[in-house]
Amino acid sequence: MYSVEFYNWCKIELLLVKASECLRKAFEQRWQHEYKVAWSNSPESGQHFVNKVGLNVYRHVGKIQKEYLEGGDIRKWDLTILNAIFTHTNLNKDKVFQAHLKRLMPIRNSMAHHSDKRISTQEYQQYWNELKGILLFLGVTDEELDDIIHSRSSDTNMYIMTENVKRSIELKHEGNNLLKEQKYPLAATKYTDAITLPGISDGDLSVLYSNRSFCYLKLRKYAEALEDAKLSKRLNPDYLKAYIRLGKAYESLEKYDKAIKNFDKALSLDMNNDEIRQMRSNARKLKGLQERGNDQSLKDQQLKSSQKFKDMKNIDEIKKLLISDNPALEHVWAGHDYRDDQKYEMAAECYKQAAGMRNAEGMYNLALLMINGHGVSKDYPQALKLLLEISKFDAFDKNNAPVVGVKEAEHSIALGHYEGSFAEKSIDLAVVWYKKAISHQNGMSANNLALMYMNGDGVVKNLKQAEQLFLFALNHGDPNAMDNLVTLYLASGNINKAEKWNETSKKQGSMSAHLRENEIAQMVLGSNAKISDVVDWEKELNLPFENMTIRERVFRKLSYGHPDKSEVIETLNALESIRDKSDSASPTRVTSGGYKYDLDVLDKRKDKSEFSNRMYFAVRNFMEAMFIFQSIARRSIVVVDNDSRSDRTVKLCENIDELAFNQDCRICHAVLNMQSDENIDFLTECIKKYPNNKFFLEIRGCLYNFIAKHESALRDFNRIEEISRDDVDNIYHKAATLKLMGRNKQATEAFTKFLSVASADHRKVPEAHYSLGVCSMTNGNRDITARHYEQGLNTEENQIPFFLPYKSTSKELLELMLRSIGGLSMVKEKPVVKPTDPFRKELIVNHRRGISEFGKIMSSDEHHAKVNFTAKPSKSQSAPLSWVGLKPIYLNDINPTSDHVLDGFVLELTLITVPWNNNMSISFVAEDSNLNVQRVSLYNFDKKHTLAIGAKISVINPYLRIAMDGSPIIRIDDPNSVIVSPHQIVDMCHYCGKGQSKYSCAKCKRSKYCSKECQVLDWKEYEHKLICMP
Repeated sequence: MYSVEFYNWCKIELLLVKASECLRKAFEQRWQHEYKVAWSNSPESGQHFVNKVGLNVYRHVGKIQKEYLEGGDIRKWDLTILNAIFTHTNLNKDKVFQAHLKRLMPIRNSMAHHSDKRISTQEYQQYWNELKGILLFLGVTDEELDDIIHSRSSDTNMYIMTENVKRSIELKHEGNNLLKEQKYPLAATKYTDAITLPGISDGDLSVLYSNRSFCYLKLRKYAEALEDAKLSKRLNPDYLKAYIRLGKAYESLEKYDKAIKNFDKALSLDMNNDEIRQMRSNARKLKGLQERGNDQSLKDQQLKSSQKFKDMKNIDEIKKLLISDNPALEHVWAGHDYRDDQKYEMAAECYKQAAGMRNAEGMYNLALLMINGHGVSKDYPQALKLLLEISKFDAFDKNNAPVVGVKEAEHSIALGHYEGSFAEKSIDLAVVWYKKAISHQNGMSANNLALMYMNGDGVVKNLKQAEQLFLFALNHGDPNAMDNLVTLYLASGNINKAEKWNETSKKQGSMSAHLRENEIAQMVLGSNAKISDVVDWEKELNLPFENMTIRERVFRKLSYGHPDKSEVIETLNALESIRDKSDSASPTRVTSGGYKYDLDVLDKRKDKSEFSNRMYFAVRNFMEAMFIFQSIARRSIVVVDNDSRSDRTVKLCENIDELAFNQDCRICHAVLNMQSDENIDFLTECIKKYPNNKFFLEIRGCLYNFIAKHESALRDFNRIEEISRDDVDNIYHKAATLKLMGRNKQATEAFTKFLSVASADHRKVPEAHYSLGVCSMTNGNRDITARHYEQGLNTEENQIPFFLPYKSTSKELLELMLRSIGGLSMVKEKPVVKPTDPFRKELIVNHRRGISEFGKIMSSDEHHAKVNFTAKPSKSQSAPLSWVGLKPIYLNDINPTSDHVLDGFVLELTLITVPWNNNMSISFVAEDSNLNVQRVSLYNFDKKHTLAIGAKISVINPYLRIAMDGSPIIRIDDPNSVIVSPHQIVDMCHYCGKGQSKYSCAKCKRSKYCSKECQVLDWKEYEHKLICMP
C-alpha cells in the first residue's frame, strides 16, 4: 500500500491534469473565434500556428515542445506549452485569466520537481485551496471537483497513475542493474520504456533521461547523449548529474568550452566533489590540446635515455657504459618496456625504484602515471610535488648533456598551469615555466608558447616572437610546429612561406597540409578557387606536378590557352619576390600581413604622432590597393603603351576603354620609374599641367639632387614652401639640399627648424642630427659634433621598428671622423645587440661547451674516448656541375626535421663563433642575412683555406643532416661546394657581430668586443668563460 502523502501528491497531479484540459478547451474556443476555423489536431494546424500567431511561442520553448507544436495535437500539449501560448499570443486578452495562469504555474513547477512524491496533509490543503479557485474560474464545477477527489473515476485515474509510477521505478531499477553489467543497449531500452509511460513527473523523467544519456555516451552515440542530457537539465535545472552528462557529451564532441562550463555548474551544486573536479581538469587539458594543435599533453611520452643512440651499431656497449655511470637507468628502461606493453603497475614499481635513487627520468615518468591514473591511483598533488622536485635538478650533467626528465617536468608544470588540470590555473605561471623549459631546449614548450603569442592567448600578441619560437620548436624535433607555422603564415598573409612549409608538411604525411591546400589556392586566386579543380584538370591533360608548388600549378591552369595572361602571372610573381626580398633582408621586420610594415604596430602608434598616423594610413591604403590590384590582375591585364609619354593609356583585356592618367596615376608612374632617365621630363610635363601639385615637385627635386643638380632641386623645394610653408618633409629636403650645396650655416638652420616641428618618431630625425654633426665637423667643432652624434643615437630609440637598424651614411661618416680624432670616446657607446632568441644562445653556448669538453677529453685517457660517436650520413652532398640557375635559400626556409639535400640552392652564411676542429670536421655556428642561426659541420676542408669568426661563405647544395643527438645541422661533405668570400667582418664582436671592434678580452686576448657592455653580456649570456683560455 502507498502512504497518505503519496495519495495527496497524486490528487494534486489529477487537479493539474484537469487544469490542462480546461486550457486546451479554452485554446480551441479562442482559436475558432479568432480565425473562424476549428482546430484539427493535425500537423497542418500546427504549422499554421507556428508560422503565424505562434512564432514567438515557438522561440520560447524547448526542442520537445517545438515538436509537439509542429505536430498540432493539443492533447500532447502540457501546461508549459499552454502557458506559453496564452502568455505570448493575442489569444488571451483577459487580465484576470492571465493572473490565474500566473498562480497556476508555480504549483505545477513545484510538483514537477518534487523529489519524493509525498505531500503532507497541510501542504495538500494549501495546494487544494489555491487550485480550487483557479479551476472554478476555468469553468470546472464544484461537482466535478468533488468527483476528481472522491469518486470512482478518480480512484481509477489515481490507480493508473500509481501503476505507471510504480512501473517506471521498476524499469529504472532494471536499467540500473543492466548498467552495472555494462549491457548498455538493453539498459537504454529499459529507460526508454520508462520515459514513454504517461503521468511520470518531470523529476523522474530528468533522472531517466540522464541515465539514458550515460548509456549513449558508453555506446559512443554522442549526439543522442547530448540531447538526452539537455532534456534532463530542462526538466530539472538543479539536477547535478544532468550537468555531468552535458559536460561529458560536449567533451566527447570536442566542444571543450561548453564541457568546462557544465562541469563548473556541476561543481557549483557540489563544491567538494573531487570526481567532477577531475572531469573539469581533463576537459581543460583536452581544450589546451585542441588549441595547440598537437599531441603534447601529459600522456605517457616515449622518453628513453637511449633513444638518441638508436641508429648506432654499438648501442649495447653504450647502454652498459651509461648504466655503469648511472645504475638507475636500468630500472628506468625496464619501466619503459613495461609501460609500452601497458603493464602500468609493473612500470610504476620500476619508476619508484629509479625515483628512490633520485633519477629525474624515473621521477618524471612516475608523475605521469599519477596524473593519468595508470598503474597507480590518480594523485595530482603528489604528481605536482614530484615535478617541482625534478625542476630543482641541474638541467645538464657533468658532461653538459641534458638530464632527461628535467625540461620535460618543466614543460608538464607549464601545461598544468595553462590548463588548470593538476595545478592551479595561471597563464602567468605557465609562461614562466614554458620559458624555463625553452631555456633547457624543450621544443614542445616553444611550440605551445608560440601558439599563445600567435593567438594573443594570455600574452600580448607577437607574431614575430611566435615565428621565432615555432622555428625553435622545429629545430628541437617538434613536428607539430610545422603545421602551426603554416597557420601563422596564412594568418599573416604570407602566402609564399605558408605554401613552402605546407608542401614540406604534406610530404611528411600531414593530413592538415592536404586540407589547407584549398585555403592557399583561395588566397592566391580568390574565394572560388579549389585545388581539386586544378587536380582534375591536371589528370585530364596528364600533366606532371611533383616538383611544382600550389601557386605554380594554379597559375599554369590559369594561363593555359591564354598566353596573354602570362604577363599577369609574371607581375604577381614579381610582387611576391619583392615581398620575399623584404622578408629576408630585414632582420627587424614584423611579419604581420607578410609585409615589412606591420599595420597592427602602426595602429597602436598612430594616435601618438603625426608621422606614425601618416604611415598607418599610407600602409593601409597601400595594402587595400594591392588587394584591388591583385583582384583585377586575376582577370585583367594592365598594359602601358610606351609610344608617347603624353599619351600613355591603361588597357584592360576584358574592357578596352582608354583611361587618361589622373594626378595619382602620374605620381605612381613617376615613383615606379625613379631610375628612368626620362622621368624628370615626364615630371616637368606633369608640373606644367598641375603646377601646384607638390608631390611632382618633391619627386623632381629629389631626382635633381640625385644627378647633382642641387640648384634646380632647391628651386623645386622653395616652390613647395610657397605652396605649403609648414610642410615638414619639405623642410628636411631643403635642409639636405643646402648641405649638399655646402651651405652649412643655412643647412644647420633648416635642420634645426625641421627638428623643432617634426614628431619624435619621424624617420629623418636621427639623420637630421647626424647631418648637423657633419656640418659642425666641417667647422672643426668636435664637442658639438659628438653631441649631435649622441643625440642621433638617442633618437633612434623613438623610431618605428621597421626602420631599425638605422642606416645612415652621415652616421657612418661621423663615426669614422670621430674615431680618427678620438672623439668617439666622448660618446657613450651603444652596442648593436643582435636578437637574443633562445636558439641562438643555445647553439653558441653548446658550441663553446663542446670546445671546452673536447679539450678535457683530449688531455685524458678516459674510456669515454674509446666509443666511436660517429654515424654514416644517409645522404650524399656534393658541388653541382654547373652553378647556373642556383636559387638563394635561407635557414628559416629549410625543414629541420628530416635529412635532405637542397639541390639547386645556395645558402649564404656568416660565422658567428670561432671554428672548432674536432679531428673529424670543422664545426661552427653561422647566421644568414635574416639573423637566423644553425650549426655547421664542414668535412674534408682544405687546410690552406682558413676560416675565422666573421668569415662569409656560400654553401652550394646544403645538406640538412639530423645529427646523432636528434638535432639538425648543416653538413658539408664536398669542400668544392663552399665559396669563401674575400669580404668578411674584420674584428667581429663576439657578442653582437659588429665589425672593427677595438676591445679584446684581457685574459684570452682573442675575443673581440665593440664595447664593454658587449663583453659583459658575452660572459653573462654566452658563457665566454668556457673558451677563455690564455
